[in-house]
Amino acid sequence: MMPPESVREQDIKQIIRKTLTKGFTGEELLDELTHRLTEYDDFIARKIQGFDQEIAEGEDESVAQKGSSRMP
Repeated sequence: MMPPESVREQDIKQIIRKTLTKGFTGEELLDELTHRLTEYDDFIARKIQGFDQEIAEGEDESVAQKGSSRMP
């Protein structure tokens, strides 16, 4: 039995399908797929970076709140 596909795998398949329906062929198809997959990876990287920043900011606020609650 095959393991379930990850969201990334599903997204990549969808990107490939949509690109193929646009009628690209040969080198043009390769260039377009490379561009779209690079854009996808960049998008995901930005989302992860934003999430990491939110987590770090939340931790900073939590530490600041704990510190201020200890003050008389």
